[in-house]
Amino acid sequence: SIGVSKYSNSEYNLNYAEDDARAIAKVFNTLGTNVYKDVKMTELMNENATRGTILEAFEDLKSKVTSKDMVLVFIASHGINDEGEFYILPHDADMSNISQTLVSWQSIASTLGNLPSNVLVFIDACKSGQLGVNLLNNSNTTEAVREAASDENGVVIMAASTGNETARESSAWAHGAFTKALLEGLENGKADIKPDGTIYLRELDFYVSERTVELTDNAQHPTTQKPSTIGRFSVIKLN
Repeated sequence: SIGVSKYSNSEYNLNYAEDDARAIAKVFNTLGTNVYKDVKMTELMNENATRGTILEAFEDLKSKVTSKDMVLVFIASHGINDEGEFYILPHDADMSNISQTLVSWQSIASTLGNLPSNVLVFIDACKSGQLGVNLLNNSNTTEAVREAASDENGVVIMAASTGNETARESSAWAHGAFTKALLEGLENGKADIKPDGTIYLRELDFYVSERTVELTDNAQHPTTQKPSTIGRFSVIKLN
């Protein structure tokens, strides 16, 4: 779980990114044991979420993840598009040196796309909606990533907004709108639409999309990209 509220350049600071990342980590830490034997968590917040530590954390997954695992990634930060490439802004971001100080989505995607497990990515960042499209369709994306995204062990991306929207946050929720909807859906069980005690990806997608639109008065529309081969899988079991 990655959350950057405080940047080395304070002009970039966000209000709730760290709180968002901690809250989501707590939910999966608590409820994850209902589904999985063991939950291993890495939290990178503020000054600990540098370009180096973020890339290292993703690299670490290569040696730890098996086909029996489920990888969940949550990122709350600034995100920008530069010449068709999406970048996450880590704590030490320097906008005058994008390629050396920002984290390119492509570098993350190539790691995630090659993991043997299912991967579910939540991203609450400005301009995050183009992520899934880029991962699945962009000709700049490596062949290995595109193959992985269409494979049974593909990457599912739930992004806070469409490509031309800004992800909203509010003091009324003390979270980003997308994260607020996620927390309601998971922690309060509101995404268990069936309801059968298990929240499936399709249910979570439906609840979060509808609720985010409601919270932002139709100003923000989450997008989910998933390989067609990804079937019905449970995100969480409720107590």
